[in-house]
Amino acid sequence: MGKNLKGHEIGDGIVQRKDGRYYARFRGKDGKEIAKYFHSLPEARTWILDAKYEDSHNQMSKPRQITVDSWFWYWLDEIKGETIRAGTRTAYINRYKNRIKSVIGDMVLSDVKPMHCQNVLNQAQNIGDKTGSVRKLRVIMRSFFQAACDNELISSNPIRSSVTYVNNPEEERRVLTMDEQEQFLETAKEFPYFNVFSFALQTGMRVGEIIGLKWEDIDFKTGYISVKRSLDYRKDLKTFVENPPKSKAGERLIPLTDEAIDILTTVREETKGLPAVAPFTHLIFRNSVGKPSHRGNLNRTLRSITAKAGMESCSMHSLRHTFATRCIESGMRPKTLQKILGHSTLNLTMDLYVHVTDDTLKEEMKRFGAMSKRRDA
Repeated sequence: MGKNLKGHEIGDGIVQRKDGRYYARFRGKDGKEIAKYFHSLPEARTWILDAKYEDSHNQMSKPRQITVDSWFWYWLDEIKGETIRAGTRTAYINRYKNRIKSVIGDMVLSDVKPMHCQNVLNQAQNIGDKTGSVRKLRVIMRSFFQAACDNELISSNPIRSSVTYVNNPEEERRVLTMDEQEQFLETAKEFPYFNVFSFALQTGMRVGEIIGLKWEDIDFKTGYISVKRSLDYRKDLKTFVENPPKSKAGERLIPLTDEAIDILTTVREETKGLPAVAPFTHLIFRNSVGKPSHRGNLNRTLRSITAKAGMESCSMHSLRHTFATRCIESGMRPKTLQKILGHSTLNLTMDLYVHVTDDTLKEEMKRFGAMSKRRDA
C-alpha cells in the first residue's frame, strides 16, 4: 500500500510526493511500468483502476503476445498482489530473475512445454542449487502457469509430473556448538548489531520478527514478549512494510530470560540518542540512523564475525536453529519449543530446527556408558 505525506495508506500503487502531487504506477502485462502524476488523490485512484482494466483486457485478447516475463510480473503484482508477504514476494522475484528468466523469460507463454521447464530445474541443479531451492523453483513455475491456465491464456500447465529434479540429500543445517556460541558472542561484541544477535540466541525469533519488535510488545512485569508482526523490506517500494505473523501459531508469547531482559535494558540506554525517524521510533532494534536493519546487512555482519573468529559462516536463521538446539539440549519439552518458535506442527519443529551436535552425542554416550557400568556391577 502506498502512503501520503502523513503516513496514511492511500491505495496500492499510489504515493504522495513531497511536492504534494500523487504518483500512480503499475506494471502492465507486457512487463513495462506505467505511471502518471496527478494533483488529487481521486484522480490518481480513478486513473489507476481504468488503466489496469484497459491493460488487462487488451492483453487478454492477444495471448500470443504475452511472454513468460510479462506474465510473471502481472501474476505477481495483480494476482498475488497483497496476499503474499513482502519476504515471500522478494524470494519469488530473486528466484525468477536468477533462475527462470534467463531460460524461458523471453518465450511466448503458450509456447512453453514441459521440456523447457525441466531445463530450468536442470540448470539450477547443474550449478549447485540445493534440492530445497530447486523444489521452490518448481512451485513458483507451477503457480504462475496455473494462473495462466485459469485465465485461459494457455490450455494446460507445462509443469507436469514428469518435470522433476534429483532429490539429493539435504546438507545439515548450520548450528553453533556451545563452544562456538561463546566464541561467536565474544567476537561479536566488536561489531554492530551485537544486541540483535544475542537477542536472537535468547528467543529464537525470526529475523523479521526481531526487527519489527516494538517496546509496547515487551511486558517486563509479566516477563513476556508478544510477537505480533514481522517487518520486511520491499525493494520495489523502497521501504519497510509490516506483515502479520507467518501463521496463526506465529502470533505468540515468548517468556523473557534474564539475559534477554539485560539485552533489552542495554538497548534502551544505547538508543536514547538515536534520531527519531517516523514511523520507526517505537522499534526496539534500530541502526545508527534510527531505522530498521536490513536482514542482508545482518547476515553480512555475521559472516564478518565468523570469519574473524575462524569459524564456519552462519546466518540469522542459523541463530534460530542454534536456539532451538540449545533448548532441546537443556531438556525443554518439544511441545513447549514448538510454541516458542511459533510452528503450527510439532513435526516442523523437530525436523527443521532441532539438531544433534557432536558435543551432545558425546555427552549422551557418556551417560549411557555410566549407566551400563552400574548395571554390570
